[in-house]
Amino acid sequence: MAHPVSCPLVSVPTTPVLDVQGALALIGDMEDLYLQIAQEYHGELSALPQRINDLLQPDSNPNDARRFLHTFKGLSMTVGANALADACREAEARIKHSQDQGAVLDVGALAALRSGLAACGERTLAALSDVLRGRAGA
Repeated sequence: MAHPVSCPLVSVPTTPVLDVQGALALIGDMEDLYLQIAQEYHGELSALPQRINDLLQPDSNPNDARRFLHTFKGLSMTVGANALADACREAEARIKHSQDQGAVLDVGALAALRSGLAACGERTLAALSDVLRGRAGA
């Protein structure tokens, strides 16, 4: 269930972390639909650090990580979380490149990906939480 927003979503300013206006344009400016999608994404985003930690370990299957990152990239783009979508795209590309080279990412590279994705996820979670509470732009 979507939370009521005290200010219209069209008044939420675009930031480097969250582009609500762009996301709304993609779904025909349907604010109720955006709020429903954003609420579901918010739950997924809350679980992101643990999911990333589990998937980006030296003994984890890189194909599982790539599939998850690809899916989460698309979800992020849907709500306008473009910075996180870009971070997922970059992580997905690094994993694919290492696979194409017949290698695996080392512990340091995996830790850097986990850290970067988690930090971007935290910023996105904060921005999206503000939008869902109706405080952004107010």
